[in-house]
Amino acid sequence: MAAEATDAEQELLSDLPIPPGETIPEGIEYHGITRKELARKTGLSVQAVDELLLGELPVLPVTERIAEELEKSLGIPARMLLRLEERYRRTLARRRELSTSSS
Repeated sequence: MAAEATDAEQELLSDLPIPPGETIPEGIEYHGITRKELARKTGLSVQAVDELLLGELPVLPVTERIAEELEKSLGIPARMLLRLEERYRRTLARRRELSTSSS
């Protein structure tokens, strides 16, 4: 029986920064709402929602407030979104560190 990887092991395995916004389209589709409706429900601008969805840098960080609003609107657990955000930022920082140390 294979043991489940710890967070530290998973972090070492993943060097691809995956923004937490990648989980949002499924929630939007499931609830059948538009980006504009999600923006209204969360108090974000449509542009901010688009930034979250696209995950392009500079990407809007998922703060506690945003995570809580997304949880209310889409049912995606705020705690999960915050963990994904933390992992995403650590991966980006690690990639920057590796690219500057190899230059």
